[in-house]
Amino acid sequence: MPETINGYLLEEPLKTDNSGFSKWGFGKLDGKEYFIKEFLSPAYPVNADLLGPELTAKKKEVCNAFVNQKCLLFQTINQASDGNLVRIEHFFRYGAKYYITMQKVEAVDMVKVLALPERQKIEICAVLAHAVAGMHQAGLIHGDIKLDNVIFCSNASGRIGAKMIDLDSYFWAARPPEKEEEIIGDQIYMAPETFLLMEQEEGTLTCKIDIFALGLLFHQIMTGLAAWIRRQLSLPLRSAAETGGTESE
Repeated sequence: MPETINGYLLEEPLKTDNSGFSKWGFGKLDGKEYFIKEFLSPAYPVNADLLGPELTAKKKEVCNAFVNQKCLLFQTINQASDGNLVRIEHFFRYGAKYYITMQKVEAVDMVKVLALPERQKIEICAVLAHAVAGMHQAGLIHGDIKLDNVIFCSNASGRIGAKMIDLDSYFWAARPPEKEEEIIGDQIYMAPETFLLMEQEEGTLTCKIDIFALGLLFHQIMTGLAAWIRRQLSLPLRSAAETGGTESE
């Protein structure tokens, strides 16, 4: 029998594929399809009698801080979005776990994006830049801009656009990471100043790290995504020595 989470009827059990510290899947509520993410931590102490008052109080304190943090984040995302930054529909606790839902977006196959004329690719890049600019104006840094965090989709007229997703690695411009363990993200897209901070060099991370990652993402969109294609075909990435130093990833 299909599982139900807070009224959402799941298509299949939530999975952990490429999801970091969460599980995800799709479900329906009131006839609409949604993307559902379950946070693996923190877990609300539903069995307080077994944990004891002291441990229960500590866990509730962690959960309350998590809820306050996420509520501020999701409110900021929704206010900053004009449709190209995926909005959060619901944030709730069900049992011991916390969840968010977003309306499901039908993704366009990447092959179609690669085949677009240059002008349309430039338009897609402009859309993504606009979405990130809205975040930055709200004081929010994405922190993990990469191809996997973009959904390419078509509008009512069939024209292909894009939406930015997944702010699990975010931070506030007013409170940037100060330690290596606070930095999360894909090293392929990391700016030089991020690596310096990871090596305990002095420096402050700003919205410029998102701009750096956007530049790499735009290069991928505009020039053919060689690394992406090989990854889909499960072919090994060749080193510069093997290619005579001429191949760009």
